[in-house]
Amino acid sequence: MTFPVSALQGVKPLEGRRAVLALVLLIFSVSVVNWYWDLSERFAFYSGEWSKVTMEGTSALSVGMCGRLVSYALVHGDPAHLVGNLVLFWIFGVTLCDIVGWRWFLVVFVLSTAGGAAGQLWTTPASFAPMVGASGAVTGFAGAYFTLYLKKRRPDPAVWPIAHPIEPGRLVILALAGVVMDLYGVFGIAQEGYSNVAYGAHLGGFASGALIMLFRLE
Repeated sequence: MTFPVSALQGVKPLEGRRAVLALVLLIFSVSVVNWYWDLSERFAFYSGEWSKVTMEGTSALSVGMCGRLVSYALVHGDPAHLVGNLVLFWIFGVTLCDIVGWRWFLVVFVLSTAGGAAGQLWTTPASFAPMVGASGAVTGFAGAYFTLYLKKRRPDPAVWPIAHPIEPGRLVILALAGVVMDLYGVFGIAQEGYSNVAYGAHLGGFASGALIMLFRLE
């Protein structure tokens, strides 16, 4: 199965960067509001909720649960968590937009975020700890760029405010280093049973982004 590029292309990089900036501002705003008025119950993803669906069927499913497959990316636990995610969100998001356009960027954002939730469900199916953060989307952008890099040589991305263009191989190494650390983390969860880092979401996001670009026709 492949997706036609024509429907999702034809935009200028600046327009794509506006889409990235809009999401960055949205995530920042919702996260700050969350620190003053706790939104976690409404926005966070809970693996245990979806485990109930597998046992009890669709009667345990709700609209809110479906919305939380994506909304968890909009809230962050603390400033360090927010800033760390948004820096990488901007770097990989802008890089991806400059290649495929803002529409594909949004497709990757939504599906990789949902894929991150699926990955977390796979690694911690019984957990009712709230999962928040845009890490699944960030690794989705990294996975998408990884696939694009393997398909064809890409120009060095220029990402403001970095002074010089980034060599594509460095971004790929950064993405793969993250995957290795996440795999190590998943094995740690298997041994210890718990982690406050959503390694499964990182891997699920990366795999989703990579697969989307694999089936995208150029």
